[in-house]
Amino acid sequence: MPEVVKQYLRYAGILRRYGIWDVREYFRLVSPVNPVRILDLLPFEPKTILDIGANRGDWTERFVSLLGISADFYLVEPIEKLAGALEERFQGLRNVKVSRLALTNRCGAQTINVATSDDFSSLEEFGPALADRRVGVQRQEEVPVATLDEYRNTIGLGRVDLIKIDVQGHELKVLAGGKKTLENARAILVEWNIVNLYGSDATFIKVHQALEEHDFSLVGIPYQYRENGRLLYGDALYLQARLLKQET
Repeated sequence: MPEVVKQYLRYAGILRRYGIWDVREYFRLVSPVNPVRILDLLPFEPKTILDIGANRGDWTERFVSLLGISADFYLVEPIEKLAGALEERFQGLRNVKVSRLALTNRCGAQTINVATSDDFSSLEEFGPALADRRVGVQRQEEVPVATLDEYRNTIGLGRVDLIKIDVQGHELKVLAGGKKTLENARAILVEWNIVNLYGSDATFIKVHQALEEHDFSLVGIPYQYRENGRLLYGDALYLQARLLKQET
């Protein structure tokens, strides 16, 4: 039995225990990273979802639990160990495809800094703010890289309903390599940082400006993290402006 199916059954057991019979209601009440908040902000139900920086697959698993086989998921993860774990986790699900790859503004190979906490692994150099949080480089790994446009052409994707980008300071280069893809994308969920953790300048303002240049409008902040009352990072959801015009 695929691991994601086992997880769904665990969700179902929790629901029954607390008298909750709707998976979406479970996420509203329990999950800190709530996929229902994202779906509630979209004027459509996504059928094609691209997860760039899939890591261990927790984000995708939540969406699979909600959408099932009605959506196709494309997971991009460069670190060999994590990519292998993703294939094992979603084994048996034909609508989930994993690629061991990093997306950037060029094609070829590049060295990724694998962090002591893999959530922080990045193609970018680590900044002092990460050292302050006791996060360092555990090792380096050479990984294949491609642009978002090249990746989309390789797997034969047409329109993408939802692109999630969680690439630890590398967001601007992912966007720079995906101009054609962005023209055919309907929504983008991107992680943002107030504090610059890496050597890049991919702060919230810069990423926001880049997405506005591609005609995306900010429609919500479905997740945010604070430390000692200070807002540090979160997820921002953007919608193609033409979709907003259709709603009005």
